[in-house]
Amino acid sequence: MRNGRRIILDTNIWVSYIIGRKLDEITKLILDHNLIVFSCNELEEELEEVLSRDKFTKVLHFKPDFYLNFIRNLTTIISISTNFQECPDKKDNFLFDLAIQSQSDFLVTGDKLLLDLKVDNLKVVSFKQFREHFK
Repeated sequence: MRNGRRIILDTNIWVSYIIGRKLDEITKLILDHNLIVFSCNELEEELEEVLSRDKFTKVLHFKPDFYLNFIRNLTTIISISTNFQECPDKKDNFLFDLAIQSQSDFLVTGDKLLLDLKVDNLKVVSFKQFREHFK
């Protein structure tokens, strides 16, 4: 595995870049800054479920599988165990399990409830805050 900052991108970040047709921007950021982006089955399942919703399929150029494969090529997929129990919305606990177990530096999210959580050795930041680290 290459050396670089380890990050988790929440589903809402991926969806924003997909529907905004800006996957090239996120890809460039990842490659230019040698970022290691982690994913897991839980994140992929959530992303597939969200992208399969009618309101999104109407605006997507490709089927959800295309985007899932694209993201798989940008990420390192690991299996996680469920330990974290601190999220206000319990379905988001897996993001912190993924971040902790991958020893990530950042969890990047647009979820305001998650931005308020404090976890040792993990910066939970918005994408805007995250980009500030690479200017």
